[in-house]
Amino acid sequence: MRHIHRALLVLQLTHALHLTTAPRRRRHTPCKGTKLTSDYVESLFDGFADTFEGVLVEQLEYCAPAKVAEAAINATALRGTKYASALDAGCGTGLAGLELRDAVQGALDGVDLSSKM
Repeated sequence: MRHIHRALLVLQLTHALHLTTAPRRRRHTPCKGTKLTSDYVESLFDGFADTFEGVLVEQLEYCAPAKVAEAAINATALRGTKYASALDAGCGTGLAGLELRDAVQGALDGVDLSSKM
């Protein structure tokens, strides 16, 4: 049960940091009345998968994964131990997973609606 709480903490940190560090330019806004269904989100990111990292990291200087990893690594230093496992929900291409690897001792799993991410 502890690993679930730790994974949820990482997810909460990711979400909070994403909100504060997400690029403010070029936001995708669905057409008025579009419902953000899982099919819509999957289709959106499947179409963006090939250029996702280049646009997000190189052009928009997206830094949320590094900030999440910094917070997780600082937490492990305070605790004196790494997280037993973690889950990156909405992992995309795995940017956060690469950054979090040093804070997690065991399994670091990622899931995403988009199969192309």
